[in-house]
Amino acid sequence: MPPSGAVKRKASLYTVKYHDSESSLTTQFFQRPEIHQGQRTEAEYLAKRLREYLRVGCIESDFRQELTPKDSVESLFRGGNFTKPKIRLCCCRYGRILLILGNGCLKKSRSSQQDPEYHGMLLEMQTVDRLLLERLLAKEILMSDNGELIGNLVFNIS
Repeated sequence: MPPSGAVKRKASLYTVKYHDSESSLTTQFFQRPEIHQGQRTEAEYLAKRLREYLRVGCIESDFRQELTPKDSVESLFRGGNFTKPKIRLCCCRYGRILLILGNGCLKKSRSSQQDPEYHGMLLEMQTVDRLLLERLLAKEILMSDNGELIGNLVFNIS
């Protein structure tokens, strides 16, 4: 039982980090000059929204399915007063309880397939999704009811 006054987490957030990099893909996204300086208000809103997911769970209307309905790869780009968001962040979303964050960029086209940079980021997350599902099915990784992943979360991508 959680301590009195403690809020039970409703979702878990993870991010991808490569061994040869000092920071995660999501940190790199938020540190990009065109995001950090050029779209600061929208980036701050996205960061705030991510913190809210821990408390309330992922909100489906904030996401858009990208590559295929068979995977969990989506874009996080909605919310707040941003009727025409200028940035998007790719991720793998598993219902309301688990979000694995990747990289992102300025929105340069209507569809992700028309933007080679972003499309590459989505393909990268599709690989993460496939590798995670393989380990979940093999029971090498377990998922709690709030999306916490238990097991070896180090993947070799070749």
